[in-house]
Amino acid sequence: MDHYAYIWADRRYSSNVSRWHHINNQLQEISNRLHRLGDMKQQCEIKTTKGSQSKIAIEKHQDLARSSRVIDEETILGTEEYEKHLKSWLKSGQTDVTQSKRILISVSGPVGIGKTTLVSKVYRSTMIRKSFGCRAWVNVARNYKVEDLLPKIVRELFKGQKGEISQHLEIMNPPELKQILKNFLEGRRSHHAVNKLGEQDAFHLFCTNTFKRADTGKCPPALMEQATNILKLCDGLPLAIVSTGNYLSLREKTVSEWKKLEGDLNWILNNNVDFDLMKSVLTLSFNSLLGYLKTCFLYCGIFPDSHLIKRKRLIRLWIAEGFIQDRGRRTVEDVAEDILHELIKQNMLEVQDTNDSGRVRTCKMSAIMRQLIISKSEQEGFYVVYDDAEKCYEGNAKRLSVKSSNNSIPLSVSAIQSLRSWIHFGSGETPVESGFKLLRVLDLQGVELKEGLPKAVFNLFNLHYLGLRKTSIKRLLASIKRLVNLQTLDVTFTNIKELPDGIVKLQRLRNLFVYTIVDCSYESFCYFRRFPALRGIYDLKELQMLQSVEVTKDILTNLKKMSQLRSFRIIKVRAEHYSVLSDAIETMVNLRRLDIVGAKSDEALGMKHDIVPP
Repeated sequence: MDHYAYIWADRRYSSNVSRWHHINNQLQEISNRLHRLGDMKQQCEIKTTKGSQSKIAIEKHQDLARSSRVIDEETILGTEEYEKHLKSWLKSGQTDVTQSKRILISVSGPVGIGKTTLVSKVYRSTMIRKSFGCRAWVNVARNYKVEDLLPKIVRELFKGQKGEISQHLEIMNPPELKQILKNFLEGRRSHHAVNKLGEQDAFHLFCTNTFKRADTGKCPPALMEQATNILKLCDGLPLAIVSTGNYLSLREKTVSEWKKLEGDLNWILNNNVDFDLMKSVLTLSFNSLLGYLKTCFLYCGIFPDSHLIKRKRLIRLWIAEGFIQDRGRRTVEDVAEDILHELIKQNMLEVQDTNDSGRVRTCKMSAIMRQLIISKSEQEGFYVVYDDAEKCYEGNAKRLSVKSSNNSIPLSVSAIQSLRSWIHFGSGETPVESGFKLLRVLDLQGVELKEGLPKAVFNLFNLHYLGLRKTSIKRLLASIKRLVNLQTLDVTFTNIKELPDGIVKLQRLRNLFVYTIVDCSYESFCYFRRFPALRGIYDLKELQMLQSVEVTKDILTNLKKMSQLRSFRIIKVRAEHYSVLSDAIETMVNLRRLDIVGAKSDEALGMKHDIVPP
């Protein structure tokens, strides 16, 4: 499809019969392969279950009771009323988090009346599975010991999961099993909140495990700096601290040895048994996510450890990558924000900062979790994190996250042809060549671009996202109109002083950021660089965010056509503009943010009434 979209957009080749013939051959080959797979399925008598594969996998993962009971629900009679009550009590207790209490429901009656069958039916019901993120079915004898129940509960919760947990259960003591349960239940719908360890507790736990073979049990002063750095990687997660401590307890207590852990964390996590248990717990948290959440969460690993993830940038990248789909009347931006909140709610991401209205501004993920999902992403070709400017990358990953200040990043021909996204962190130049035909995302934030944007960029007809924020670029070519699929254009904080008219030809544009702060002291009244609104900008029906434009007679006359805007900043406004501006803004039913900057500090805008967006 990427090849098809590229050729369709490139008008130079629209009449090139050989190219269209090549695509037709590829489509025919795909069709033939599908037919062959269908024939093989019939020959092997493979039956397909109705419903999406992701849904089937989730239900299979969550159904933890099948191995202990075989029940024909069609033979259950006369239990409908009891079933209704049980579901109601469980549901109301699950949602009534304000009471912060556990719920115990007893089912009693004569032997053989169907108590277990009733409870089993409720336990396996669709409503309960959807309402509770985790469940466990455990048979408890009349005379029992807690230490005997803990392994059963853990085994039920981890049933069907890959990892080493099931192999270690028999040799674990109760405190270790309780710790596993705490980590597993963290972030799930429960009446208890499990918080990360504070600095002091984290350091104490680290020293207890790292220096357990030493008499003092204390960290030597020479290793304090490395210990602090390693604890930052563990991010207050007890299981990560214990695993790391166990690993270091068997290593030399030297600065050079401990630095190896910092530099080779990815390799150590995937090749050392001390981390198997922790990987199993974290992997289970990831595997419990729904399919669309997994994809969006995996993508977050593209950002470096030291890089806070900005909400707005992340959402725009998700959309540009094609991860987000419309849901009814809701915009893709709203859907993406819901996904972000869900990942935060499940403790996969942690909020670092919020804005004045309480919305998330930045977030991050733990360094340990990031290394695990980077490994998974590299295995699946989802993306590769590249920070070695000396080595030529020859893989076939769809996305490349580059953390480099080197001007030369060697890539093989096959790597160039496979790439769909290039996201650059750091300074230096980036090699955008003619081979990068199928890029959807090109984010060069912070790259110097001393020679300007390569002309090859304007032949990237599949490009959805062009991020040039904080680059030194001075102008955009008029040929930007060729990027017919562009959704986001960000030239904030650049040296661009004039916008090409070709921007108004980008009918799929959703986000346009063109402001630059020229007075970093913010002492002048209007510290923005002014960009007169382009004639025809109001005809871009998909435009959601427009920041910032200078008021003109043309934009005022046609502003009511932009009722779809969600974020709008207009500057150099005079008193005589306000009435027309007010009427237009009141038609913007989706407006979330509005900035109006006057032309002069000594001129009142003459507000006769407040602007009240609907």
